[in-house]
Amino acid sequence: MLGRWCRGLRLLSNNYPMPISTLRRSLRLLVPVLLLAVLPAFAAEPPAPASAASAPIGDLAAPKVGYQGRLTAAGLVQVGDLLMLSPGAAWYPESDAAIGAQGTALVVMDLTRDGQVAKARIVQSTQAPALDRQALRLASQLHWMGARKAPPQASLRVLFSRDSIDSVQKKSCAELNQDVAWLKAHRPVQPPENVGALRVARNLVSFNTSWMADRHDREAGRSVRDALFLASRRTVAECGAQPDKLMKDVFNHLLHEASKARETAPASPDNVPDEAGPLPRSILHTQRDEPISLGSITVTRGDAEYPQAALTAGAQGEVEVRAELDEAGMIERVATKSDRSGSPMLANAAQEVLRRRWTEARLEKKHLATWPVAIEMTVGFKRDDTDSITSLDCATYRLDATAWRGYRLHLPDFRSLTDVLGMRAMGLISFKGRQPQRDTAMFNDKDRLAEMNALEEACDAAPQKLAIDALIDVIDAMPVRP
Repeated sequence: MLGRWCRGLRLLSNNYPMPISTLRRSLRLLVPVLLLAVLPAFAAEPPAPASAASAPIGDLAAPKVGYQGRLTAAGLVQVGDLLMLSPGAAWYPESDAAIGAQGTALVVMDLTRDGQVAKARIVQSTQAPALDRQALRLASQLHWMGARKAPPQASLRVLFSRDSIDSVQKKSCAELNQDVAWLKAHRPVQPPENVGALRVARNLVSFNTSWMADRHDREAGRSVRDALFLASRRTVAECGAQPDKLMKDVFNHLLHEASKARETAPASPDNVPDEAGPLPRSILHTQRDEPISLGSITVTRGDAEYPQAALTAGAQGEVEVRAELDEAGMIERVATKSDRSGSPMLANAAQEVLRRRWTEARLEKKHLATWPVAIEMTVGFKRDDTDSITSLDCATYRLDATAWRGYRLHLPDFRSLTDVLGMRAMGLISFKGRQPQRDTAMFNDKDRLAEMNALEEACDAAPQKLAIDALIDVIDAMPVRP
């Protein structure tokens, strides 16, 4: 396999060879990039609805699922949620490929409760009725293999790839002319230089020239990439006039001449319409999704979501909560992921905050075809804000400190109460304004612990003093680090 990739890259970019060691490290990332990069060229206008497939054929009656849930069959490659078919595969007859028929079909399927395909329809056509029928036949043989129970609908993306890294080495100009004629007849809005074979060639050369280590070579590679679309357009014209030549010879020669003369041309537009609405989850999706984060919010004493009992008791801190969703986006269960407040009242309040916020968000996102499997949110409860913290006296601070210590005794980690209240940050700002040369960012956990203990002692000695002033005096008295 490695030899075939190396041969393809050398033939298409023999003036700018890539070190084999570099290529070997890059293969893992290159394969899906090159395959997915040709997709826009194959998209097409939405067709009239197609009928469901007839009885399944036997070539893929029992799809084989590997370690990552990938289907395997002759002429079929699965790249993520895409199935790519090569000419000669059971669903891509050589006769269709020979006339230049290629493209991507998007299929939506209705599923039974046990995940079997009840019926299927084309929502985006290849503009080749024969290929659309093959996509429906393939879809009818699959079944839902995801981590969840089968949803009512699923989708499938099938790419009929006329050309590959191997085929462009042997492709004649006559064959390219056939592809261009098919493209013009079925997708007249698409520029002819965006035909699949030339797109594969451009991707190979672009990748090869992007790894240059020497500055001179990088400049030469940039001039080659700037000339790619100009060479592609000229290749279409040259092959039209000389059908007996090999496409790669014509392309390489024109690319060399254009790059040598420093000629450039803008990229050809991909005239691809937007898909008609959101698609259901792919039937090939077998991995459980990561939860969607709803971000962080802060709840203060003026918010109704802050329990009055927790506020009176001095409870505050951060709570991370997570909710599991069903296929309709409804919350099935909510749990506390981590609790830095130590207060059961705030943990319950955070769960209610998540429920309310998701209910609001779900109404705004009701058009989504697929919901996430889980959502997460961090809710921070702060008793004080910028105004109240500056007027907080030491007596009140000591009450807060006592409540905080009682709630957090069972927690394994340590975080200074002055951090939780936000006083330390304000104290440091004031302190740095008085002595900006001191690097207060070097304080570590041991410093903060000493700082908090010293602040409590200072507040015990002067209960009427403002806590923020006492904190500034404490920081001022701490040793300066070299």
